[in-house]
Amino acid sequence: MTSRPSVGIHRPHQRSTSGSVPRPPSSGAQQPQSTTAGGASDRVIADIPFDGSRSATLGTGKSLASHNLNIQLPVLGNGNSPEIGGGGPSLSTPNGGAPSLPKPALRGRTRLQPKNLTSSLSASGRVHLSAAETSSPGDGTRAIRSQSPPPMPMRPGKQPPRQARKSVMRSDAQVATTKRDSRPKPYVLEAPPLAPHLRQDKYADFFPWMGTHPEDILTEQTTRQGFYDKTQVSQNEHTTARPTLWPVFKRQSGIQVLSSLFVSVLEQRQSHGRITAASTFKPPPRVTLTDTKREAWLRDLANPSVPLRRLSRTIPHGIRGKVLLDQCLSKNIPTGRAIWLARCVGANEIRAFKRKGAGGAFAMGGEVKWIRDWTAFVEQFVDTIIGNCGEKDWRLKISYAVRLSTHLFSEHLLDREHYLDWFITQLELSSLERLPMWLLILQIYWQELVQYRRHGRRLAEALLKKLQVASATEDKEVFAPIIQRISELTTTLITSNRECFVIPRVWADYRSTLESSIDRTKSNIVTAFENISRRNDRLSPPTRRRSGKSADTPKRQLIQVLDTVRTNIDIDNLSSICLSTIGDREALVQVLLEWASSPYRVGSSRVYLIVRLLRRWNRGGMDTDEFILNFLARSRRNIGICSHNVYLLIAELVRSKDFSVTRYLRWLIARGALGGYQNLDPDEACDKRLLAELALGSLPPHVRNLRKMLLEGAGFSIQDELRCFYHAKATISSLLPGFFDPTDLPEVNEQNSPEPDLNSLNFLSRTIKSELSLWIRRQVDLHVVQGVPVGPNNWRDLTIEVGISAITAEQFTIIRHILVDFEDFSILADVLKMASSSDNSTVLASVADTVNYHLETLAAIGAANGCFEVLLERHRSLKVRRAAEKFLLVSLFNLASAIPGGGESMQHLAGELAKCDQRTAVAACSPVSDHMTDVLQSTDADFNEDIERLLSSGTSMDKHTLARLFETVLSRMESAWGDPEPQLLSFGLLLARLRTFDERNFDGLMSKWVSRLLLTTSRPTLSQTLPPLVNSGCVVLSTAVSCSADLLDTNGHKVDEITAANVAVETLELLFGGEPDHFSPIDYDSYHFRLEQQRFVAENPGETLSVIRRAIERGSTKTKAGHQDILENLLTGVSVTSALRRYIVHDIVNTHTCLILPLTKLPSDSSWRLKQIMDRLLEGSHSNDLSEMDPEVQVTKILQIADEFSLPFCQIKLQLIFNSEKSSASTDRTIGQITVTTSFFHAISSAIQNQNFAWADLVSALDDDVARYVSLTPFSFAQSEVPKSSQIREHAEEQLLNSVPFSKSCPATSFQLSQCQESDESSVLRFMPVIENTSFSIPATGVPTLAPILVDKLNGLAQYISFRDTDASRASPDDVCLQRQSGAEQFYEVRLWIIMFLRLVIIHRNMFQGGKTCSWDQARLVISICALLQNEHVQRDELILEYAFDVVTYLVDELGEEARAQCTKFLKDKTHEPRFRYLFGYQEGSGNGLHVVQRDKPIPFHFRRWEILSEPTPNVGENDTSLSLTLFRSRKSRSHRSGVR
Repeated sequence: MTSRPSVGIHRPHQRSTSGSVPRPPSSGAQQPQSTTAGGASDRVIADIPFDGSRSATLGTGKSLASHNLNIQLPVLGNGNSPEIGGGGPSLSTPNGGAPSLPKPALRGRTRLQPKNLTSSLSASGRVHLSAAETSSPGDGTRAIRSQSPPPMPMRPGKQPPRQARKSVMRSDAQVATTKRDSRPKPYVLEAPPLAPHLRQDKYADFFPWMGTHPEDILTEQTTRQGFYDKTQVSQNEHTTARPTLWPVFKRQSGIQVLSSLFVSVLEQRQSHGRITAASTFKPPPRVTLTDTKREAWLRDLANPSVPLRRLSRTIPHGIRGKVLLDQCLSKNIPTGRAIWLARCVGANEIRAFKRKGAGGAFAMGGEVKWIRDWTAFVEQFVDTIIGNCGEKDWRLKISYAVRLSTHLFSEHLLDREHYLDWFITQLELSSLERLPMWLLILQIYWQELVQYRRHGRRLAEALLKKLQVASATEDKEVFAPIIQRISELTTTLITSNRECFVIPRVWADYRSTLESSIDRTKSNIVTAFENISRRNDRLSPPTRRRSGKSADTPKRQLIQVLDTVRTNIDIDNLSSICLSTIGDREALVQVLLEWASSPYRVGSSRVYLIVRLLRRWNRGGMDTDEFILNFLARSRRNIGICSHNVYLLIAELVRSKDFSVTRYLRWLIARGALGGYQNLDPDEACDKRLLAELALGSLPPHVRNLRKMLLEGAGFSIQDELRCFYHAKATISSLLPGFFDPTDLPEVNEQNSPEPDLNSLNFLSRTIKSELSLWIRRQVDLHVVQGVPVGPNNWRDLTIEVGISAITAEQFTIIRHILVDFEDFSILADVLKMASSSDNSTVLASVADTVNYHLETLAAIGAANGCFEVLLERHRSLKVRRAAEKFLLVSLFNLASAIPGGGESMQHLAGELAKCDQRTAVAACSPVSDHMTDVLQSTDADFNEDIERLLSSGTSMDKHTLARLFETVLSRMESAWGDPEPQLLSFGLLLARLRTFDERNFDGLMSKWVSRLLLTTSRPTLSQTLPPLVNSGCVVLSTAVSCSADLLDTNGHKVDEITAANVAVETLELLFGGEPDHFSPIDYDSYHFRLEQQRFVAENPGETLSVIRRAIERGSTKTKAGHQDILENLLTGVSVTSALRRYIVHDIVNTHTCLILPLTKLPSDSSWRLKQIMDRLLEGSHSNDLSEMDPEVQVTKILQIADEFSLPFCQIKLQLIFNSEKSSASTDRTIGQITVTTSFFHAISSAIQNQNFAWADLVSALDDDVARYVSLTPFSFAQSEVPKSSQIREHAEEQLLNSVPFSKSCPATSFQLSQCQESDESSVLRFMPVIENTSFSIPATGVPTLAPILVDKLNGLAQYISFRDTDASRASPDDVCLQRQSGAEQFYEVRLWIIMFLRLVIIHRNMFQGGKTCSWDQARLVISICALLQNEHVQRDELILEYAFDVVTYLVDELGEEARAQCTKFLKDKTHEPRFRYLFGYQEGSGNGLHVVQRDKPIPFHFRRWEILSEPTPNVGENDTSLSLTLFRSRKSRSHRSGVR
């Protein structure tokens, strides 16, 4: 059958004769090739030159010009070209060039269409224009126009594949643009690509002329009508069936008849075409080949042109595992063929296990093992290739290895679980340099990794770990792309699979890393991160120890900020922090006033800091007066305050007019607070006693009169107040004769006592102290020279400098002591600035030391930097007139090193000190040893002058000379120990000069001498011997302390007890001694030593605590006479208690480690002293003395006084009580006896009811031993008559679990939950906090005995909920709504219990580590929680649903493989919950999605993936597939290309 002619082209009816068609050329003739895929074979190729010549060669392939164009000429039906089948001559050139041989005519329907001269017709009908179109008519060529009509659509079913059409266009374009190959080629007849392709390489309607086709024979009929293929009609059908069938179809049952006919035809078709043969599939066999043949076979496999059917005859033996992969890489075998080879090898290997005669289990195990080994080979292959990164062709090798492994993974030809585990392990262990490669591969397996929990959790941890490592590197710019990429991956994981970040065990390590990597500008990411953080915090177990700090409330946060304030104070920043921490302004002021007046904080700096803040806020518009008055009203109930700090604070505010005294007086009158009072004692409440403590300096007369009236009405004598004031004036003026203005002194008759009472100054009211301070400041101001005095004859003494303070060092010392005793540091700051204008170096050094000693307080006032600048300016002015003394430079240097921002000044002062230390005899060049003979023989009278002259005469000193001089000076000093202290100071100055020659050797000699001094019995105390040396700078306190520690701790066994005790007490006195018992002025040297003591105690807390511990340990033994009293006074003195308060507040852990814990392990004498110290610290302003109470009462009292300020002190005291009870516990204690722990437990219950949550911090601070082994009073539990002992936590757990109203052994209908709901909720609220805060006492191995109890209770809860749901499902339709409402109410009743049980599981997370039994308990617990997750009420409660899912996630992560498999098997058969598939990593159903129907029941069908082979055998069979076609009832079908299949 022929094809139809094209539209618009007349097809001739007369067939051309066969003789008119040219024959194909001979083999030796050169033929022009026109093998374009479009099938336009009847065309001539001509080369036409650009120069316009008319000569050309047709079909010769030779060019007559240097530049030519290939012009494709279609064979046209005109006079210049022969007609198809015509007998015309060949086409020749216009100039008579050599003709070319025409091509043979093809037997087919050649469509001829007129085209332009330079256009070529492609297979799809597109016109391709060449460059000849641009030539003009003047060039001798025809004008070209494109008039191609649009092509007609192809016949149905004749459209070639898209790929074929693209290849046709591509080949045409190549012919048009590529230079033609002129070499002779043999003629090859090709079929047109558009011809319909039949089987066996035949084409429809394509018959090359051979002379034997019927179409080639001309007859009259074919000449007139053309040639038509005859329709083959069956022998049984002679005519159409329409006359027979049409009457049948016209009937009413015609449609049914037609339907039955079609059904029968289809049945016949199914029965005749169905495949019934058994599967003949066999994997290609393996044979042993030589190396040459094996290499040839592998090269054929790498060649895509070699069909797999030919290669499937035999497979070389010995290609397996790593060798197979290496061969695929080295031969560059295409990925599909490499997978085919792997399948063939794998199928043979797996079948080998079955051929060995092993049983099913063994064969299955062998198959699993082989697949595991094969997966390991693939892993090693990929790891090796990636490890060789940087070598030759590494990019291609890595690309091939990754592509091959990915295909193996996607085809399930690997152990996917093992492979993913290996990949995450490699990601975790990868270095940052090779991490980018693993991150690229990660994107391939991303979906598989996040599909299940097991891999998703490890992926999240690996990414966070790498992000943390990359962020911590120094070369952040180098690793910035890696950091950015990991951040993008984590962000994607957060938004899509946030469950992967539920990692409570490592969340604390990576939280900040993840938080820093997210984009805070995107709300969805921030919300997801907050959700992850909340879930991890909820799963995290309670902190083992919180160092006395529970959950940070705003009040506690503010207290922590205030406790850390030192000398570098930014008042603006501090004010902003305070206002932002606590939004309630009244509550904020209350916290600040409590902190300033707390007895558990030390120092006056806090008072002045709060004064400064309140001044700022009051001037900014805040009503601070109202808040202060409210604080005073509650002062009667708040017993834990220091009233004198409150009076000082308000006095400072009154002095600066930032507190309204008038408003206070009106408030006092309106409240009637003074009614019934006959006397305002100092112990009265602050709101009333403040009336007698007000500062009067800035008050107007009418306010003073009102105060006077109120005081007199309350029985307070104003005359006594005046007498005390005048008496204090007389006392102070007697200490400073001639200093005060006589007109401002009290009259003689006003002085009640001729002898001044120095101790009376300590008991003055704040009113009198404030007036005295103002009076002293006025007198100091009078001693500043305001102008040059006028001398005789009206001459002015110009040697006196204007603005200079005339105060002496002795006067300054007394005034400083008075103001410090008054705690009036604002007046002291003014006095320091006035005294800084003195030209006396001793006064200036004293001012510098005073500022340094009280630096925190002066910094809180804001005067520290001002005083320092005034001192520096004064020093610069004096330096111009005279050389600066060294002691002044030392004082200024110490102040510069302590004050914030004094670094530059410190460098300048250090340079001046270095110049001051230079020897006066600079020109001398002889060593010091040359002048020693006379000096060593000098008498004591001129010894110091000779030594001084000796040190100034030389410029160098060797080691032996230094040692001889050192021993000489020390021997003279030891002989002068009974002399006054100035004599010892002179020896110290000599040693300091000696130290400048060789500091290192000198310090070693001094350390040895101090160690020897400690063992000397006939010597003064250390507080008498070492201070002059410390002041001179030749020894430091750290040397003495280290020598004492070495003697007592390291070599304590070599020293007798008395000597060790004396050394310990004297070392403590060296650090904390020097406080006078009565008022006495302190000279410059003593004050400087006190400054060194303060600096050492502040900078070395650990060493100081060790000194206190050694003194307590050794002080219980016999010491020198009076040392016991010295130890007692020191331990209860202000210096030691203040230091301990600072240490406990700022670092309770260090205090507990260095002091408390070692002393609790000592005998009772040492522990008794420690208890005495703690009672002293806890006294505060409480009226009750804890030392006089029984331990049972003490624990109750401690819980009552515990708050944010006293908490660390209460923790230590509670530890001491429990340790004492533990050591004194006896086994014969009666059952009814009330112990300390029972009292404490009842006190906790009371505190919970009173909403006092400080008990939680007290419990969390207990030691493990205390919390674990303290015996409790036996409680009578239900169903138990025998009393038992337990821990605090165990008792709370038992009480809580006994109050559970349901269990597995108790039917759900046997109780009414609503009847005990209120009591049960109170039990949860009372006992759960105790369990959480004592959870640190749980041993590391957990409590295995609790696991079955907890599982039983949780199973009972799950059964109770499921029972209620079952009742609701069985209810009638009319009662459905009522049942649902009842079920929701009952779920709300048990909701608290669900949360409690889940929290208990997290707290006792380690209880399943006891072996196989505990593992099964854990599996049962997982099943129970999974049952809860399926409850409809739980699924509606988002909080419970998320919490329960997180808890079961936590448990599944720790579940063993065997228990996990059992849980998977149970849940897989019972439920289809997607959450469970995510947790346990199993797929829904089995059989890879295929089922076999047997007896109308689908059964999962497992097929062998390794045998899914294409081209398994060289011979094509009817049923040669690995998956038998009979299972699918397949039938034969006929295709256009391959026939039957």
